[in-house]
Amino acid sequence: MQSGIVRSLAVVAVWLLTSKVQATDLTVQLNGIDGSRGGYVHAAIYREAMPFETYDANGAFATVSRQLSPAISPKPVLIAFTLADLPQGEYAVHFYHDANGNQQFDSSGSEPLEGWGFSNARHLWQTPSFKRSAFTIGTEAKTVSLKTFYIE
Repeated sequence: MQSGIVRSLAVVAVWLLTSKVQATDLTVQLNGIDGSRGGYVHAAIYREAMPFETYDANGAFATVSRQLSPAISPKPVLIAFTLADLPQGEYAVHFYHDANGNQQFDSSGSEPLEGWGFSNARHLWQTPSFKRSAFTIGTEAKTVSLKTFYIE
């Protein structure tokens, strides 16, 4: 009886060790960033609605920041980064151009003072939901392009 249980556990252990969880790479392209403003670009990648819809970077699956130099950054700038070996599933991205470097997305009332964008956003009349912004990571590498919105 014990040898049967041990044998079953051994088979399960071998299966777990040899079965590879399907994972793939995600490349995110942030288009149209005004590099002449300098500062930073902060992006967050989410797998769940709650942290995405409340802009909670602490609940993000991953975060990425890049510094811009106004002296060498032309306008517009494309920033791209790749995250490797992501598990399959639904993801959404949002980012903002922190031009003054204060680590916050600045606004005056409801009007943004800095550039921002979301995955799957063609225009931003309102903040999109996770469901609307989500895209699927499958077994193939994926690239998503996000547009930067500025209110001038």
